[in-house]
Amino acid sequence: MRPLAGLRVLVTRPAHQAASLVLRLEDAGASVQALPLLAIAPPHNAEAAHQVLQQFADADGWIFTSANAVHGAAQIYAQNWPVQLLALGQGTVRALAAQGHYAIAPEGGGSEDLLLWPELSAVQNRRLLIVTGENPRSLLADTLRTRGAVVGLAHCYRRERIAHPASVFASAIESADVLLLSSGEGLSALLHGVPATHRLQLLAMPLLLPSHRVAMQARQAGFTGDLLVPDVVSDAATVVRLEQWRHAPQNGSP
Repeated sequence: MRPLAGLRVLVTRPAHQAASLVLRLEDAGASVQALPLLAIAPPHNAEAAHQVLQQFADADGWIFTSANAVHGAAQIYAQNWPVQLLALGQGTVRALAAQGHYAIAPEGGGSEDLLLWPELSAVQNRRLLIVTGENPRSLLADTLRTRGAVVGLAHCYRRERIAHPASVFASAIESADVLLLSSGEGLSALLHGVPATHRLQLLAMPLLLPSHRVAMQARQAGFTGDLLVPDVVSDAATVVRLEQWRHAPQNGSP
């Protein structure tokens, strides 16, 4: 029997990023329904992003925070990227490879993991550009500046909430055993959209989350069910973490 046979998984990733994960889950036997909570859109000020990318074309390195940042930057300013590229997550590495660029990424795939690299411990007077979306976390930029780097920010995309009817949220929650979220913004969108009649049911559901930071946000928001976090940020690791929990539910909370 396949390890996830009969398990009903609700995937809330943006539609264009969900296909490969859905296939992996279905191959493992899960019954998958998709309810995208966010859509990816161009930034409000693409010209400003273009100017920053151009200004940092000769920087010591660019740091891409997501595959969305890669796609957005490629649409805004495709030429003259520096050789030194760092990425958060293997999906970001693959997105850069599709654009013809080589990048390296930390194990784990988060900002905290990247900041542990010896290469980023001595960055005095180095010029670094963080390529990201609108309203990013400040940890990476603040820490690098504290270490003496000159840091730029290029906001190359934004996330928009998708307004589903309350009945759609209710049906999705009733039809799922586990809910997969891909960001803190997705968590906020879910809490904003769920009808009051299904809020307690939602808060008791197991969640599959991208990081311990988002898991902490979920606990603070009142979620009481199991919180599952993969070892690294990848589709394969996400499915493995779900299989581990299915086999041994007692390992469900970080």
